Amino acid sequence: MRVQTELFDGWTLVHTATGYAMAKAGVPEAVAVALAVLYEIVEQPVLASETGRNFFNASGPEGYGNQAVDVLVFWLGYRLAK
Repeated sequence: MRVQTELFDGWTLVHTATGYAMAKAGVPEAVAVALAVLYEIVEQPVLASETGRNFFNASGPEGYGNQAVDVLVFWLGYRLAK
């Protein structure tokens, strides 16, 4: 199984938009960012499974750089909405 090493991928915009939407929905920033980090942690074993790889059309778990970018663009989307 190949680990996804790209920093930006097809999900980057989704993470950004999710941050934006959470801000517009009034979710407190600390809670929103904590949920984004939790999602990245939970996503790893999901992407390690065949079902998860098929669902997300992924080759395997994400690299740390991609996870960091996902959280960063989530936060930027959140801040953009404010």
